[in-house]
Amino acid sequence: MTISVIGITESVIGITKTVIRITKMVIRITETPIGMTKKVIRMTKTPIQITFLVIPINETAFAITSPVVAKAVSVVSPGSTQVLVGSS
Repeated sequence: MTISVIGITESVIGITKTVIRITKMVIRITETPIGMTKKVIRMTKTPIQITFLVIPINETAFAITSPVVAKAVSVVSPGSTQVLVGSS
């Protein structure tokens, strides 16, 4: 009776060790994306700050260029975009 219990316990310990090994691998795998995400967050913070600076500039530029944009004709060809500004 005790021998079979020991056998079952050993197999349970073996399964537990495997689960722990898999968990450690999963933790290692998830640590990398977390590290990468932190870097991406740091990287995206800067463009967001730049964007906030660019928005007011764009509003001013838009106010200046809107009459010009009204005359602009957009021609889109495959692979490139060209904007032709009419003089009329």
